[in-house]
Amino acid sequence: VGTEGRNPKVADLMKLARDAGIKKADAADIVEDVRNACSKWNAFAERALLGKKERDRVAAAIAAVDKQAKP
Repeated sequence: VGTEGRNPKVADLMKLARDAGIKKADAADIVEDVRNACSKWNAFAERALLGKKERDRVAAAIAAVDKQAKP
């Protein structure tokens, strides 16, 4: 995202949105929508009958990205 390839922060996403002409409030809503969707991963994975090992692996990756992405 922009100049930050591996560990973009919310600020990087917001700058990218600004550069793309997306209003700050709209960009913040999108970031929140994605976070909200990711927070529902376990419920989705269970409904999809994904095995616990794979479900936990993806959940850990989502948690790590969320932690890194915080401003």
